[in-house]
Amino acid sequence: MRVIFAGGGTGGHLYPAIAMAQEVLRRDPASRVLFVGTPEGIESRILSKEGLELKTIRVKGLKGKKMMEQIRALLGLPRALKDSLSILRSFQPEVVVGVGGYASGPLVLASFFMGRRAALQEQNSIPGITNRILGKLVDRIYTAYVESHSYFPEKKILQTGNPIREGFGRVGREEALRHFSLDPDRKTVFVLGGSLGAHAINRIVSDMVRTADWKGLRVQFLHQTGEADYQEVLKDYGASGVRASVHSYVHEIVQAYAAADLAVSRAGAVALSELCVSGVPSVLIPFPYAADDHQLHNARVMADAGAAEVLVQEDVTAGKLGERIQVLLADPVRLEKMSKAALGHARPQAARAVVDDLERLARSN
Repeated sequence: MRVIFAGGGTGGHLYPAIAMAQEVLRRDPASRVLFVGTPEGIESRILSKEGLELKTIRVKGLKGKKMMEQIRALLGLPRALKDSLSILRSFQPEVVVGVGGYASGPLVLASFFMGRRAALQEQNSIPGITNRILGKLVDRIYTAYVESHSYFPEKKILQTGNPIREGFGRVGREEALRHFSLDPDRKTVFVLGGSLGAHAINRIVSDMVRTADWKGLRVQFLHQTGEADYQEVLKDYGASGVRASVHSYVHEIVQAYAAADLAVSRAGAVALSELCVSGVPSVLIPFPYAADDHQLHNARVMADAGAAEVLVQEDVTAGKLGERIQVLLADPVRLEKMSKAALGHARPQAARAVVDDLERLARSN
């Protein structure tokens, strides 16, 4: 097969595409996959490390931007579409998969104009406006949440779950803790705010570790901060005396989940899928400015399943978060129930299900 994965920008869009690409190449190393993204997106830093090919186009977003930025973005769309058509003619894919992010729209639209098979992979419970429009043009829509189905033509939907990268569930806890130089006799809290970090969560957790009384509870932290807050958060942990392994970005994400007894996280769809397949209980603080408040909807699905607790960012204080962490870590029975609920919500075969169908689409091209 020859497949283009279009989009990215954040890990939430990129990592499902990487998982699908890995599955395509695992089945047949003679297959070719090409990623199309933007120069500013996370794809420009990550894909070369994965040995995957990337081409970039210049395209900007519209939603939530100031008027002049929207005008510039609109004026740039014809060039983005022209570049997309050129990439399609050169690479000649059998199928194009839009995964969300700025580059997804022009590539999927260009594939429609050229009569190529195309699909969307929708990670969230509420799709953004671009995918709602593109859903009318593509051949298939792979979904993770049944809540998203009302936004798409029913006959095109295949619910697969979110594809996740290889290796989850294959690393033991002690091996993972050694990898991060953490203590196997302590409870580990993994703090993550997405691939770019989350400033609000970083500040709350930093205040918490400096002020909380852990009441004899042996606890340690593994914290992904993002680049912007790394030095400040590292300094705060040092001042607190709380044991921690602090990183601007955690490349060894499989080991990180394996080390965790509890996670404090945003509610991006891919992070939730990884939490589920790893069986990690979580305290979720949804990003309050996500499009259509989709992170809050994602989080509520997890909470309803019994796999997570949800805290609304505007109500969270260092004291309140510290209290929830202490209560959960002190209750192994509750943690075990949450872990089983997360595992019960997991879809570890999502990448295989998607690629099975991509092969059918490719054959029918």
